[in-house]
Amino acid sequence: MRSKLRLAVAFCCIAAGLLAVSKAFAGFDLIPGTIIKVSDGDTVRIQPDRLRAASISIRVIGIDSAELHLPDGRGHFVSQGYWGEQGFEQMKYFVPVGTHVVVQSHGLDKYGRTLGRIIRGRSDINLAMVRSGWAYPYIICQGPECTPEFFKVERVALYLKACAEARANGRGVFNPQKPLMELPLEFRMRIQGRKPEKFVGDFVTKALYAPEEYKKVDVCRAIFFMSAADARRAGYR
Repeated sequence: MRSKLRLAVAFCCIAAGLLAVSKAFAGFDLIPGTIIKVSDGDTVRIQPDRLRAASISIRVIGIDSAELHLPDGRGHFVSQGYWGEQGFEQMKYFVPVGTHVVVQSHGLDKYGRTLGRIIRGRSDINLAMVRSGWAYPYIICQGPECTPEFFKVERVALYLKACAEARANGRGVFNPQKPLMELPLEFRMRIQGRKPEKFVGDFVTKALYAPEEYKKVDVCRAIFFMSAADARRAGYR
């Protein structure tokens, strides 16, 4: 009897949590599930609650943490060392294996991973990673949904503010005693021999820069666009 009561209480708590999340993030597909693996500071795997569903790899949207096991194109994996390891540890701290979460799905990336925001209780884990200083904001605006409304729905101002606060307080990659000198996106481009591809806008001034000019925009103010048309639709020039 007691075990049945505990199960009933647990079910009610989960249901209440899902209702709260549904109201806060209305309009998105929500996937409740359990963390079964943390791969690095911006990638996890969950087992959805729905019966017989396959596990899902989640690329945490809106953030970018130091690389931990990046394919170098020659059959090996490379990392950003200490910073990649600490990003991994921070994500494990926020959502250890066995944690029940809700993922706000934003579709799939080119690798077949679900792009998602992780919600634990009422906490936005993506935002928490930025606040901790172990992830940068990595806001990508693309397609028909790239309008001024996008920034409200995605709470972009909160993410950029969290980045500025983490830097001001010397947290994580901004620790003045041990700063990360190469952004994850720069590391990926260097290792994989790629050039900048995304246009970059300044969230404060709304100025737009060509992909190769990305360094002109402060990391805590940067918005990335897949095309100049996307940027113009969002009000950047």
